[in-house]
Amino acid sequence: MATLPTVISASYNDSARLGWWSQLESLDIPHVLYHKDDTLAHGDEHVVSPTERKIANFGKSDYAFLHHIVNHYNDLADHTIFVKANWSFLALCVLALVGIVVMAT
Repeated sequence: MATLPTVISASYNDSARLGWWSQLESLDIPHVLYHKDDTLAHGDEHVVSPTERKIANFGKSDYAFLHHIVNHYNDLADHTIFVKANWSFLALCVLALVGIVVMAT
């Protein structure tokens, strides 16, 4: 069986857009959410849980994506989906394309 892709996203004061995130948890899809935090210095990371981390509020989502690649280069998943927090429909469509989520019509 193929390994599941890991879904990576970033959030800054937009938890209302993350309602879809719990679907990943219920489907046992590997995921990491980077919460951007104004109190952390550039390059700092605070591990909140295996699926949540805090990083400095620097740049946009792309910074969180690059941060993940650089800091996990040696243990990156075979397939990783980088998605902005408000692009939930796109993330679920990609997961549907790889046969993980069944989309309702």
